[in-house]
Amino acid sequence: MEPIRDLTTTRFVLPPDAKLLPVDELAPRLRAKLGPVDGKQVVVTRPGFRVTTRLVTPPLADLLAEFRSASLITDAVMRFSHSYEQDAFEILDLSFDALATFIDGRTLVAADSPDAQAAEPSLAAGQAVDGMEVVHLVRSLDDTEVYQVQMASGELAALKIARDQRAENTLSHETKTLEQLGGGDIPALMDNGIYENRKWLAMEWRDGVSIAVAAQQARASSDREKLHKLASRLLDAYARLHERNIVHGDIHTGNVLVDDTGKITILDFGRARLITDSVSNDPNRAGIAHYYDPQMAASLLAGIISPAASKTGEQFALGTLVYLLLTGLHAIDPVAEQTELLQRIVTRPMLPFAARGIDAWPRVEAVLRQALAKNENKRFSSTAAFAQAFRKAGVTHRRLKCNTPVIEQIISTLKMGNPLPGAKPHVIAWLALRSALALADVELLAIADLWAARSNGGLDACWVAAAVARARLDRRAERDAVNQFCVEANELTENSEKYCALIYAADMLKGIETRAFDLDTLKAWVKQAIDELSAPMKVNESWIYATLALNRAGVTSLPFELFNQLESLDSGSIWLWGLAYDVLQQPEYLERALSSPKPSEPLFRGLAYLRLHQLTGEMRWVSAARRIPTRSNQAAPYIETALLSIELEMPARAVMPPFQFVDSQPEEILRYKSGPIQV
Repeated sequence: MEPIRDLTTTRFVLPPDAKLLPVDELAPRLRAKLGPVDGKQVVVTRPGFRVTTRLVTPPLADLLAEFRSASLITDAVMRFSHSYEQDAFEILDLSFDALATFIDGRTLVAADSPDAQAAEPSLAAGQAVDGMEVVHLVRSLDDTEVYQVQMASGELAALKIARDQRAENTLSHETKTLEQLGGGDIPALMDNGIYENRKWLAMEWRDGVSIAVAAQQARASSDREKLHKLASRLLDAYARLHERNIVHGDIHTGNVLVDDTGKITILDFGRARLITDSVSNDPNRAGIAHYYDPQMAASLLAGIISPAASKTGEQFALGTLVYLLLTGLHAIDPVAEQTELLQRIVTRPMLPFAARGIDAWPRVEAVLRQALAKNENKRFSSTAAFAQAFRKAGVTHRRLKCNTPVIEQIISTLKMGNPLPGAKPHVIAWLALRSALALADVELLAIADLWAARSNGGLDACWVAAAVARARLDRRAERDAVNQFCVEANELTENSEKYCALIYAADMLKGIETRAFDLDTLKAWVKQAIDELSAPMKVNESWIYATLALNRAGVTSLPFELFNQLESLDSGSIWLWGLAYDVLQQPEYLERALSSPKPSEPLFRGLAYLRLHQLTGEMRWVSAARRIPTRSNQAAPYIETALLSIELEMPARAVMPPFQFVDSQPEEILRYKSGPIQV
């Protein structure tokens, strides 16, 4: 066991394998997971070690870097203070708690500790270990290693071996658990022992891939039946485990394998416990934070001993895992900051699939919503009951038949290259783009590109051109459209025009971390426009909407005065309150969206219903949109009906175009004539 260290006299070191990575230098996929954070912040991690990855400010990262050579805390602070020209005593006072956290988390370690060395594999292919032959390394962590080995009988096995005495208790515990449970959903224990003072166990080798990989393959092929079967088998496996009064203690995608036949294997029982134990709290309970149940998260926030792992707690973790498998996303928006993540687990409800841009699956979502109830008494009575309810929910989702004659007519017109009376080129480009996305039609996408190129300029046309180019993965065309947008935005003089341009900019900046070109010019214009506009003294819906949109895009933080302005609004559109709810997840904003007046124009009324579907996941709003009568407008025949019909093909991804769609319709997305609409 590692001795207790005196922080004032111990020389600490940042191990050579510890990484300090600026957010700007992360791969796009990882940056997207962090959410809206300053690109200058630094990720501190130690691959292969069971340590929490943390996000820190550049100065704190620089202070940590002072420990690349072994140093007393006071010496490192003195060097840092000198380079930053700061008072050393003040820096020590400000940084001590943060440094202590990194020491507790084994990122900063004593120079003479085994943790100061990188976790290199200790065994080699072909090496003999107590009669077994090492085939290859599977996984190497700071406390344990896993190898594929061949037993003396010729059978393949998974060898899990402790690096040192720290993992002995965990492996001994896992050995006892496998002796009791091995077989079926869990690998059977084949042997165990001690090799060169290192505890080891050998378990049955199971082929397969992570359940996350299997789910991704099913999602890529849009195979909901396969996804449902996969998740059902997962729940059945954990239900059988719980029926034997064992809780796993560490549920996440990395601990579940799926083979070619769909068979589930549950791995890693080092944190499992017998549920009949009279233990109500567990100070050593750990795991991946995204899968914590609200009771665990609340205890960590309060700084009290965590409750022991339980069946109802694991039901919540399984609900989180199943949601992730079905959608590829978490049930709540994750954040990089640990405290904020825990608060969201405690307070925020499960997001409907439609809010994620994924087709609704009402019966399945209802089951998940119960499993993810914040109050554990409102969850299912058992994991078996959860599994049964999920199985019964089944793949009953079906697409209701849309107004296909209208769609066929507009598609035919588009493909013949004919203009639509009363519609500007960028409007036709938008209609072709939405049709292409809804119908997965590459010819329509090319047509959208042709019409976008015929536009005569303007913010609307630039925004549509950028959207079309993004859908076509044409980075050069997207960059050109963005640059032209910036040229035109710089010429704006009216505040109302700038608010509209900020809304466009927010959309173009979404997913900025995945772009193959920089958007610095657009970001610079956004900053300039915000500085010029600042927060208006009078409540201004356009300013509120633009500010919320930029925050959702990860570009800006929310100013304090925005909350006051939201509170003082007497009215507001469905889109305004819906965006406020998306960003802030406050129930009262959802209520405001639901109670907002519905537009009287058929197109916008239908799109409003689809927005409410996205906010709630309720299919009644889709049905209401389908009941809106079609009409012919001589100024722009079939355009309104066609667009609504197209958006009804993908209700979870339906969007309101923030521009004047036809000359006879309203110009703003925030204000509409409303009438008494009943659903």
